[in-house]
Amino acid sequence: LPADSAPPPGAEILGISATDAQRMFDEAQKAKAAAAKMAEAEDEKKSEQKRLQEALKAASAVSTSKVKKVPGATHEFECGDCGYTMFPAAGREGKFFGDGFKCPECGASKDKFRDKGPAA
Repeated sequence: LPADSAPPPGAEILGISATDAQRMFDEAQKAKAAAAKMAEAEDEKKSEQKRLQEALKAASAVSTSKVKKVPGATHEFECGDCGYTMFPAAGREGKFFGDGFKCPECGASKDKFRDKGPAA
């Protein structure tokens, strides 16, 4: 409000000048805008946390033990006891993992070997 204008309605009841009334009004508007900005930032933070939790849940749902078989690809087989790794030719796994197969490194049985998927 201009300095020479009449006080806004109600200012005289409070016993304040038009300038003081305008200053109080401006301060209240600034405080309201700051509170709205903080609430918006908090909402954005909660939204980001929710997105991260959903992404983490989706990532943990993926099982690394279920490896997709790629036809014609050479797979990597690893001994669960000693870590020895074999790369038998694609389609020839049965030749390597016959009934009497043992790990050449530690002698573990064939059931200790796991398919780690296509060789990189």
